[in-house]
Amino acid sequence: MKLFREFFYFSDVHKLQSRKLKTITTAAALGLGLGLSACSDSTTTAGGGPSGTEAGNAITAQIFNADKTPAAHARVKVIESVSLDSHTAYTAEADKNGQVTVEGVPNGNYILEAKQGANALQMNILVHDEALDLGASNLEKTVTVSGSVDAEGTIKVRGLDYSAPVVDGKFQLDSLPAGHLDLVFIPKAADADTASSYILVEAGKKATASTFANESKSLLLDDFEDGDNQHRFAPMYFGPSEGGWWYVAHSKSVVVTEGTQFVKYTNSNEEEVPLMTKDSDGNTAFHMVLDYDSLRHLNYDADDKRTGWAWANMGFALGSNDKSICYDLTSATAIRFRAKGNGNLNFLLVDESHKTETFDGKIATSNFTLLEDWNTLTIDFAGIVDERAGSLSCVTLISWEVTGEKNAEVWIDDVELLDADRGSIWKTEPWNK
Repeated sequence: MKLFREFFYFSDVHKLQSRKLKTITTAAALGLGLGLSACSDSTTTAGGGPSGTEAGNAITAQIFNADKTPAAHARVKVIESVSLDSHTAYTAEADKNGQVTVEGVPNGNYILEAKQGANALQMNILVHDEALDLGASNLEKTVTVSGSVDAEGTIKVRGLDYSAPVVDGKFQLDSLPAGHLDLVFIPKAADADTASSYILVEAGKKATASTFANESKSLLLDDFEDGDNQHRFAPMYFGPSEGGWWYVAHSKSVVVTEGTQFVKYTNSNEEEVPLMTKDSDGNTAFHMVLDYDSLRHLNYDADDKRTGWAWANMGFALGSNDKSICYDLTSATAIRFRAKGNGNLNFLLVDESHKTETFDGKIATSNFTLLEDWNTLTIDFAGIVDERAGSLSCVTLISWEVTGEKNAEVWIDDVELLDADRGSIWKTEPWNK
């Protein structure tokens, strides 16, 4: 499996390198003549918000082709990252030097797309009370995404201006910018629920979208089919640092023999990162094999007295890496996932934002035993949350802790939050938390 350097999350639950998100802000005045004035597909004039009632911000960038020549007259669109309505886009055209200015953009989270011919790029950007200079970026080959849905309707891309009909249960979206794509199925039936699928596509590639999950009945956090170490809703969050990464952590006396890889970085440190593995049925899943025996001596002293305990856990972060922002899961009633292997697991919800010397951050725990074959498990939140410790209003980790002292194998797939309100889980304006 190809590893994407910028998508790793590490065992100490701190990410070494951020994804390529353009969230740089600057208060410096922007010189006149940097690019053409932006127009908006909304009724806003330059300098106003969508409603014309709040002052907007200016976004500047310089767009280059892959050969480093300016992308003269490239078209640029800026759309709210959660929007499916392209009519709210802010548009502009680059000048002959590839320089562009988009004016009148109010505070919020957006996706900027630049396109010229068969090349494009997308950037997640955060706008907040200041001019935003994105610097220089290069266009890449566009991508194609196809898939199937068992109903009539339309596929749209959240935060981008693309759509395709579902014909005979199949769809295809062409000329998309490479990167993370949040696909949304809008059914023709008025009483049917929308469904979403999240996918990561490399420049110039074709990909197939899988597992569309109903958005009001469940939020599919991860099915691992995109090969990404970040759960599928993490890119919705833009804050002081990024969360959403799957991690593996364990004591020195435990060896992970399958499911992770050590990668050396420029600072000469080696970090252990989780790998996603295909099972015998071809499903990609989170997978680890743990060896508790070969280094047992590290838990005992010369007199064979226990000095430590073997432990291991895996899971993914919510909110931000610096724990200043957490996810509000009060709208969710349960978590559902598939699991198999051998060994005992503790399912944990953790609030690291409020850890103290007397509070380890664990706000909910549920124990279960893994079976040899895939089993779908549903863990109701009612009854497992310790209200004395915390609440579902602030969760920073969803984790599975391997217990016992024998070797264990763990597979986890199709992790869903049930009855969760998509809009209330994360903050689209983290500075206003």
